[in-house]
Amino acid sequence: MAILSMGTTFLRGGLDSFTAVNTGISNKLGIGLGVYQLAVNLVIFIFILWLDRKQIGIGTILNMVLVGFEIQWFTTIYHQLFGYRTTFLIVAADTLIGLILFTLGASLYMAPDLGAVPYDAIAPIITQRTKLSYRTARITQDVLFMVAAVMLLSHIDKRTYHTIYNALQTTETMRNNMSEYSTSDLRSQLKIVRHNMANSKEMYDSFVEQERLLQDELNKRIAKAKNK
Repeated sequence: MAILSMGTTFLRGGLDSFTAVNTGISNKLGIGLGVYQLAVNLVIFIFILWLDRKQIGIGTILNMVLVGFEIQWFTTIYHQLFGYRTTFLIVAADTLIGLILFTLGASLYMAPDLGAVPYDAIAPIITQRTKLSYRTARITQDVLFMVAAVMLLSHIDKRTYHTIYNALQTTETMRNNMSEYSTSDLRSQLKIVRHNMANSKEMYDSFVEQERLLQDELNKRIAKAKNK
């Protein structure tokens, strides 16, 4: 699983639709991939436990818990070693190394037959309970999952807009009605505002770090161009 996770890291969180979608949504939500993927896997795991517990093994549990965190950890190491540069040669090298590691890890994982990945167990269960072939069930599953993810990401973008708009409206309302608040209301509102400020600060700090990384890289390229 560590080899498989390392391969996924070189492929920049992609290749299989489940990990790719989880990476995108966790980034949008500001949640670590490990935590988000574990939560999604737990939901799927409950249904597998109910529908076909024979699919479950020690490999199921370990994959469900570890892979998301391993990808997150390997991604941090990757960026520390190689930075955030993206060129054709880097992408080509990452793709080749990622495919080799991913397929090797997947083969080593599947060979012992110690339990299916929660997401991968869905199609076999559908095949057993319907007349659909495994190929049709798996393709349909991946397509539906991707469509649902795109719709969710679109909803998140709209929700971000409404969050900012509502914050501005709340500030204006608070400014106009401050004298009408009781002491208890003031304390309650203060707790809410401080909680929102803490969440906003984490997001702001993340953007500051992104800006620093981009500016540092730009400065390096400008300095390199001047030296030439």
